[in-house]
Amino acid sequence: MRSAASKNSIALALPLLCLVAGSLGLTGACASTSELATPPRVDPAIQARAGDAALQAAYEAALDRWTRRATLYDRLDARFFFAATLLAPDFLRALEARDAGLGLSPLRLIIAPPDGLPASAPPSPPAPAMLLGLYAHDPKLDDFAERQSIWKITLTTPQGTLTPKEIRRISRPDLRLRSSFPALDRFWVAYLVTFEGGSARPIAWDEAIVELKSILGHVSLNFEPVTARH
Repeated sequence: MRSAASKNSIALALPLLCLVAGSLGLTGACASTSELATPPRVDPAIQARAGDAALQAAYEAALDRWTRRATLYDRLDARFFFAATLLAPDFLRALEARDAGLGLSPLRLIIAPPDGLPASAPPSPPAPAMLLGLYAHDPKLDDFAERQSIWKITLTTPQGTLTPKEIRRISRPDLRLRSSFPALDRFWVAYLVTFEGGSARPIAWDEAIVELKSILGHVSLNFEPVTARH
């Protein structure tokens, strides 16, 4: 382990190295450590648009309302971190309202507009859907999109239990997607989970429960309003 003195010596030496690099024209050789350690979390275009405080606040409220988080443990070790956002109608409206004028919303990157509609048309899931983000301590256990996955996902409402029609892996979320779903970190993986059942089927979103089950454990995400549970 380095001593405090050696760490201070390194910290003092860095500015001198940068001065030497600058005199040699190597200006790109010295990015600040704070810039390297703190990657941007908000897309610049969205940050500029977020000047409308009311729209941003409405979006953050909708995101908080329709997002649930959970951790799956093996004894004292965390094996999975989950963050699931139900793409409920009022959440989609809040996202589209905030991102209007950007030309391409984060949601449009993962949900294509229905056939016959222009690319600028607001996207809507063809069926009940959610964005599932996760970090797996062992990537081999992250096989949600595989046909023989060890995981079973269900969406249960008073109308019945729905199973996934499609699970699409988005891989590493880019900056724009992470700007709208900040629970997704750089090393997380995202999935768009579309459930069976057409959009014409009414869904009691306020009573939805998403369950993730496998031989590794069971996670239950309750989307009832917090006040309804008291």
